Amino acid sequence: MREYNISHFPKLKNSQKMTIHKLTWEKLARTLTHPREIVPKKKQQLWSPTSFSVGRSKTHALWTDLMVYDVDENNKYEDVKKKLQELGLAYIMHTTISHTEEHHKFRVILPLQEPVYNYETEIYTKDSGKESTRYVKDMELWPFYYSRAIEYWKQNIGNDIDEACKDVSRAYFISYGKDNPLYRSDWSQGNPVCFLEVAQMDYNEEKERRDQAELERKIQLQKRQNYKNNRQKSHHSHTNWKKVLYDNLRDDPEYRATLAQNLGCTIRSGRAEGFKCPDCGRSDATFFYLSPIPYSSGFCGHRNSCGSVKGQCNSFSLYRLAEDNGLA
Repeated sequence: MREYNISHFPKLKNSQKMTIHKLTWEKLARTLTHPREIVPKKKQQLWSPTSFSVGRSKTHALWTDLMVYDVDENNKYEDVKKKLQELGLAYIMHTTISHTEEHHKFRVILPLQEPVYNYETEIYTKDSGKESTRYVKDMELWPFYYSRAIEYWKQNIGNDIDEACKDVSRAYFISYGKDNPLYRSDWSQGNPVCFLEVAQMDYNEEKERRDQAELERKIQLQKRQNYKNNRQKSHHSHTNWKKVLYDNLRDDPEYRATLAQNLGCTIRSGRAEGFKCPDCGRSDATFFYLSPIPYSSGFCGHRNSCGSVKGQCNSFSLYRLAEDNGLA
């Protein structure tokens, strides 16, 4: 019979004092729904569906066994209970202290088919030649899992709910309902839920995006470093430096953004505006794009009074713009 881990915190303001309990579904249900005597908030105890290595924090989160929904007045207790029964899901439900007949506030706990681990394992070889395992923290999987769980709730169970529980270290007050005529609780055996496959896809997609962004950042940093190094080499001629800067202002978004800043431009929709045209000297219709794609030049929009071709925007290199303003 499967058992579920929960972390218990006897004091609200002491997240380091913690006990891990391993319980069967029935024992867990009876533990979480037991109507304890109401006490002041600072004395109320908390629990978390996540197991921690040391204390309650994202850094120390190991794995999560349960999905917890914090449900507010947008949902009715009986309606949610009926939906859970129709879906054949195992569930635990209980109202919170702030629950009223007019504004239903309660908690729904669903078992996960398999734990969601907050780390990746990596096999490595020790100096002795023996293989061992270490835990590698990279990017949390739980927010992606929780996002899919929220989507499932909205499509199958109820209306919008509090989405703050995406924090893997979130803890909840245990049920306090003794002598409260409005206190309600229910639980049932049934099927667990699992969003692991789609959450892992979301995780991998975001990780790939971040890795690509980091690679692009490093490439841009390397370009800037190369430019600085080249400027420090005495054997480069002025003509070579002109070409280097010309090419960077034509192709490098960071150089173009720096030029825009130095010119005091206004940025609108990816365009730098408000600099003086190097031909007509006006600034009310001038622009260049921070991204060199698809246009690497700067433009003056005075179609009938600037440039060599009437009716067309006058274009010019950003190097010329920098040179005319003493920035080259």
